[in-house]
Amino acid sequence: MKNLLFLTLLALMVSCKKEPQKPLRYADVDTSSKDVLHLSDPDDYYYSLEDLIEASQGKLVYVNFWASYEFGFKESMRALEKLEKEMPKEDFKIINICLDAAMRPFEEHLTITTLEHNYIARGFEDSNFAEEYDFVALPRFMLYDRKGKLIDNDAMAPTNENLESTLQLLIEQ
Repeated sequence: MKNLLFLTLLALMVSCKKEPQKPLRYADVDTSSKDVLHLSDPDDYYYSLEDLIEASQGKLVYVNFWASYEFGFKESMRALEKLEKEMPKEDFKIINICLDAAMRPFEEHLTITTLEHNYIARGFEDSNFAEEYDFVALPRFMLYDRKGKLIDNDAMAPTNENLESTLQLLIEQ
């Protein structure tokens, strides 16, 4: 009898286990809100910037907003790749967000980069995010703390010689 009760309870616990939610395709999401920064990954799955920051809690997050036409694009990307290799993955994450209106520059970038977390913004120029943070020049970098709070909306560029030591200090806090 005890075994039957135990098995029933075990089966009930397994059946009630919450399944992780699979990401939706970009085309399957209502993206009409200008209050959300809408993103998609290389496989065209939908994310918002808030989703990505929330999923990265416990890590310092450095967000790179870029476009293929920006001055110093290649130099900036090489510096980011170096930074990503040198920083501890358990404490630090770089999120790269392409602001090009067309997909082609983003897709070309994916063929040459070693950076791990790449997304393209959709409808960025019409978003409240672009207006709120006054995006007038690229590249642009933002830094979020381990709790997901924005601590610098115009962070140092990866080419700045003081960036890595500043990030290390923030990680050690």
